[in-house]
Amino acid sequence: MKSIARAYVEAGLSVVKASKQSKIPVDSWKEFQKRRPTLEEIDNFFRQVYANTALFIICGKVSGDLEVLDFDLQGEKFEPWRELIEAKAPGLVERLLVQKTQSDGKHVAYRCPSATIPGNDHLALRLIDGKPKALIETRGEGGGILADPTLGYETLQGDFCDLPVITPKERQILWEAALSLNEFIDPKKIEGMDRRIPKGARRPGDDFNERGEVALILEKYGWQPVEERGPYQHWRRPGKDKGTSASLIEEKIFFNFSANAHPFDMGTAYSPFAVFAFMEHDGDYEAAAKALRKEGYGEEPEKEGKPTQAEILIKLASHGEFFHDCHKLGFVTLPDGDIQATYPIRSTDFRLWLRRAYFQQTGKASSAQALNDALGVIEAQALFDGPTLPVFVRVGEHGGKVYLDLGDPTWRAVEVDAQGWRVAANPPVKFVRRPGMLPLPLPLPEGTVNEMRSFLNLPAGFVGEKTWKLIVSWLVVAFRPTGPYPILAIHGPQGSAKSTAARMLRSLVDPNSSPLRAEPKELRDLVISAKNGWCCAFDNLTSLSQWLSDGLCRLATGGGFATRALYTDDEEALFEAMRPVILTGINPVAASQDLIDRQVLVELQDFGTDDERQEEAIIWRQFEEARPRILGALLTGVSVALRRMETLKISRLPRMADFAKWATAAEAAWGWPDGAFLEAYAENRAGQAAASVEADLVASTLMEFMRERECWEGTPTELHEALTTLVPEEKRKLRVGKSYAWPQAPNVLTRRLRKAQVFLKQFGIRITGAHSGERTIRIDREIKENTVHTVHTAQTQDSGGSAADDISSVTVHETRNTVHEEPEASGLDDTADGLDDIAGNAVHGKAAPNAGLDDIDGMDDISAIFSGEEISL
Repeated sequence: MKSIARAYVEAGLSVVKASKQSKIPVDSWKEFQKRRPTLEEIDNFFRQVYANTALFIICGKVSGDLEVLDFDLQGEKFEPWRELIEAKAPGLVERLLVQKTQSDGKHVAYRCPSATIPGNDHLALRLIDGKPKALIETRGEGGGILADPTLGYETLQGDFCDLPVITPKERQILWEAALSLNEFIDPKKIEGMDRRIPKGARRPGDDFNERGEVALILEKYGWQPVEERGPYQHWRRPGKDKGTSASLIEEKIFFNFSANAHPFDMGTAYSPFAVFAFMEHDGDYEAAAKALRKEGYGEEPEKEGKPTQAEILIKLASHGEFFHDCHKLGFVTLPDGDIQATYPIRSTDFRLWLRRAYFQQTGKASSAQALNDALGVIEAQALFDGPTLPVFVRVGEHGGKVYLDLGDPTWRAVEVDAQGWRVAANPPVKFVRRPGMLPLPLPLPEGTVNEMRSFLNLPAGFVGEKTWKLIVSWLVVAFRPTGPYPILAIHGPQGSAKSTAARMLRSLVDPNSSPLRAEPKELRDLVISAKNGWCCAFDNLTSLSQWLSDGLCRLATGGGFATRALYTDDEEALFEAMRPVILTGINPVAASQDLIDRQVLVELQDFGTDDERQEEAIIWRQFEEARPRILGALLTGVSVALRRMETLKISRLPRMADFAKWATAAEAAWGWPDGAFLEAYAENRAGQAAASVEADLVASTLMEFMRERECWEGTPTELHEALTTLVPEEKRKLRVGKSYAWPQAPNVLTRRLRKAQVFLKQFGIRITGAHSGERTIRIDREIKENTVHTVHTAQTQDSGGSAADDISSVTVHETRNTVHEEPEASGLDDTADGLDDIAGNAVHGKAAPNAGLDDIDGMDDISAIFSGEEISL
């Protein structure tokens, strides 16, 4: 450490000895904020070095105008920050020094002699447990950092002895990107947000803060909206042609992070009233307040003896039905003639309803303060006096019946039960309408689901039949009010109309003004998408980050999400639901085995010739004409599923068992033979499993290792050594993202094995005891005889059923040869060769030969599970 400290001093840095635990110098260091220590002083500082000894570099002018950006909370904002910099100034981050800290954070260091380096400052904060915590902060004049070679600190890029020098403009880019990632603003520090209001009065500025529209002011003066991320709407200042300059948070708080956005200061937040005052009146708040008063903002104290505006508003809403859901969110159902409309109490729609009702009664507009006061009372009544009721979006359930919200102005729904379906004027369930929801067509009973087939570019022959069955099954399960739901992953070459197919499929279940969304930027975006619609569709994906893959898994099979309710508070907004999901991309995007296990992967083909293409307007006109009939046919399938679910028995349920059972129950509505869906689903899952194993270097290497073995037992270290000898040197060092394709340590190998063991089990490879350390791992290769699998169904006695339900004595035989050879000839020897065939055939558009499945140990298990041994109705 002493020699490195001497090198740092010779490179122009002021260095002192510090405590690793406290992160501050052990002795007085004020003197060394003005001058660098001598080499003799360095020798004395680091004469004795212990485990807790740290090397401390002082920032600021004394170290050549050194400044450091400190990324805390495991450095979670480093990658988003780096991506913002790369988009604006490619190559800039690569020039900077990057150091990993003991808490897995990041330090980014540089010198900027042409700028005045200020003291330490917070650039991005987050509210945690009611307290603001730093996400990104600076270390400047009077500050410092612990540095490599301190234990736990590691230089990842660059060298402290050769620190990069950047320009003030480049430094401004770094700061602006960091400020744009801020997640918390102290309400006390918002310019123009003075909450000292005279009792009974409402000042124009306070009123404008409640109901003024900042976006209109910004657009008036040449600002442009760029993108939205959760509660942030990013804006670009006039005179700038790329990047962002400020954020409009929850449409109210304007946070400027640009140094050139006159008249706003960099790193300052402004209330709507402050934006109005600065843009319209050069920061003169008094003149701005007078102008707003003339526009009708603000009010005088209410006179004695008359009901207040808030009291009138509360009375107007009193004839509604107040209730709350399980998450303590308040709702109101308002009668309007024969219509029963339900609104979240804090929604824009209910606010507008109250404003309209108030104007109709008084001929005047209500103030924002009175409206908020009334909403507070109404919400309290819903939470403490109203019952707890389930609230649904698009699809609901009550008394064993399924209800589909048509989304029309009369709030009608389709009621589906075991006897059929019908349109209900006043459904007994509480539906809410989210922004962007569009109405469904009135379903017609005379249609057939096969009309949908002509609008999809399905592969020809056998594969097209299997693909069609999977798509129809996904559609019918999307009307099931409770999950889990499979993820429909559509892939195919350019020109295969994947996006059009996804739009059409969603329009049959949950039409929306924005049917296809881009990849979510953060978990909050995914939650908002799921909360505001029944079906989620994400288009043109190339890959999935781990957090998004995990989020989609929770969305498919269940799991709660928690986000902050408001920008400036620490309450959580809870969301717990399952949703049907559609993903599209040229290539399959799922890499996580958890996600692969939950998806149905289908491939569309491109047009064979240009003559086959049609104008999109013509296709959509034809589809809209057929959509009511297709919807009616799908609802008939839901009815058939409800009728058969109670008596349907599947002896060995596959993964996503609820989906499989519902789809199997509905297949009689389409005239398919018993087990048709399960057969298609089995082959789809088998193909995905084979492709997953083939793509996983660990899994495929283990398959090769067990080719000549029935059992292996040993420590993780021994297994790592044995498997590594089978992997070529170039593959061992190949990087995939930030990690190596081949695990470099035994503990990493065991983690990879735990992830792969679900699919390996399907190929007869069973792993037990896959833990790090010296614990034993046991690997067994199962050898099974192939068998005959039979699908049996018994005749149903349901009254009123269609002919499709009365399928009796249907037996499907799948004959296979029994294997009598020695264990090593049982089929695992051909596994590696068979993987390519199965992965390509079952998933990517070719008919999978029966022999391909028979040649793999464990495939009989899959066939037995998915072809539905002993299905009885």
